[in-house]
Amino acid sequence: MEDLVDNLISDHMAVRIWRECRLEDIDLSVFKSFHDFITNCHMKIEENILYPLFKDRINKDNVFEKVINIFLDEHKLIRYLGSKIISLESDEEEFKRLLNLYLNIFLSHCSSEESILFPYWYKDISSDIRIKYSDEASKILVLYGYGKYTNIKNLIRRL
Repeated sequence: MEDLVDNLISDHMAVRIWRECRLEDIDLSVFKSFHDFITNCHMKIEENILYPLFKDRINKDNVFEKVINIFLDEHKLIRYLGSKIISLESDEEEFKRLLNLYLNIFLSHCSSEESILFPYWYKDISSDIRIKYSDEASKILVLYGYGKYTNIKNLIRRL
């Protein structure tokens, strides 16, 4: 597997490009696949591997614990908004409005992770630990389904 944080940054970049270039091409079917990937792969890696590592190893003055709790609350909001969007059957205007809100929140969250947490991955985590945790992240990808993972990555790139 690629480096865990490099892979998460790649996901973030793909979504940024997707939003800026192809927002009008996102329909409910595409969103369902995207949200499934975000919740069952991307956020699962963060919640089960990355965040606990930061809490355990770099939790200076409990600052990271507080920041990570905020990130976990943002994950809950992203899950809620995704479920709300998926529940919309035929209200195209509401779909686009909530999709834009969802992507704004998700990308703001990504920017915060990249500026607050990710620099410490390279600075304070040894390469042996980075490899170990990257391998753990690859297990989540396998459980999610590597075919599903590559399909959604290709879908994001294609749009």
